[in-house]
Order: sequence, then structure tokens, then C-alpha cells
Amino acid sequence: MMASSKEVILGRIAQEDLRQRSPADRGYPAVTRYHDHESYDLIETFTAALDRLEVTWEISESPAIARLGLMVALQEEGVQRVLSWDADQLPVSGLLEALDVLEIEAVVPDLRAIRDARPAVAARERRELIRDLESIPVGITGADAAIASTGTLVLASGPGRSSLVSEIPRRHVALVPVRLLHATMLDWVTQEDTIGICDRSNVTMITGPSMSLDIELIRTIGLFGPRLIHVILVHGT
Repeated sequence: MMASSKEVILGRIAQEDLRQRSPADRGYPAVTRYHDHESYDLIETFTAALDRLEVTWEISESPAIARLGLMVALQEEGVQRVLSWDADQLPVSGLLEALDVLEIEAVVPDLRAIRDARPAVAARERRELIRDLESIPVGITGADAAIASTGTLVLASGPGRSSLVSEIPRRHVALVPVRLLHATMLDWVTQEDTIGICDRSNVTMITGPSMSLDIELIRTIGLFGPRLIHVILVHGT
């Protein structure tokens, strides 16, 4: 039986009333935003989340200390090649130059030349490039934001900051300025400078090492990405 005009109008009013009701009235949990950083220690919360995710971390009091510490660690481990964002995209200046002094090759992936090639040539060159990059054990990136409550890293791709750097190597090292810490995802997305980041063609959000339960619900680490993530929180950037 068709609804009368009165029933249609009353139905529309009810729907409009539902849209105007608060999330609490509709049974949704309230969203908590944190702005008092004195009572809500972002670093402590972030590092606690990283611990839960089995992500290692350290805190550097300055970019120079972060640069020196990373150089020493890579040299002691005998690393000869790293994948990296371009030098001007990293929050720690002089890092690639320092690696060059230690004779550690920093490879900055650039797929633009491949994309301009003919399809058959581009496919072959891409396979060859990926095969070469897969042999590099460490990837070094910056970050566009870090979410304290979940331990999430936000990385936007673009020129000089290929997403391959955080996806291919067995270990991902992220240099994160302390000023980019946000309490929650909501706190980050409501910032004015977030709009430009979200306009990028690819924004990756990383919460812990790559993990899969696809095969008989067996927890497998590093099947589709890095097995290890190390975060260096950097003051003074």
C-alpha cells in the first residue's frame, strides 16, 4: 500500500531529526580530543603504543644527535646500501651526505623515467628496479604526522619520497619530528596543514610492522612489508 502524503512528510521530518541528533543520542561513542599536553604526554603515549606494536624507538635531543646515532648504527651493522627519501624531504639535514662519507650508498627511487617509457619497456624496467631494491635491507623516511594514541605513522608520497622506501626493505627507519605528534587521528585531520597532505595521490598510514593472518590464521610478520620498524623521535626540527 502506498504511503499517504502525510506519512511521507512525517518520514522526512523524522530523518532530518535523526541527522541533527548528537552522536551520543544515536548511541555512538563520543569522540575525545586532547589539547592539554601537560596532562596528556604525547611522547609517553606514543612510545607506549609503539611498544605494544613491537616497534623499537629512540629519542634524540637534536637532529645532529639523530644523524650521528643512525650513522653509527648502520656502520656497526655493516649496512652498505639504504633506500631513502630525497635529502630535502628528510627532517634531519646532512644525513645522505654523512652516509656518503661512510661509503653507504643511499638509493632514492625515481619511477618517473620508467612511467614515460613505452608500456613493454616500462614493465621490464620496473621489474628490474624492484628486484634491485629488494636487496636493500633498510629504508629511511621522514613522516608527515604521528598519532600518539595508536602509534600510527602518516607518510605522503610525492617527488623525492617514494612509497617504495617504506614498503620494500626488511627494516623501516622513520625520522619523526616531535612537533608532528598528535594525540588522535581526529586531532591531526582537523589541523589546517593537513589539507595539503591529504591532497597527495598516496597517503600511507603505518601502524606497526606488516602482518598477515591470510594463511590458516597464522600470524605472519613481514609478508607484505617491513618486518621491523624503528622510530627516531627528533627534538629541535
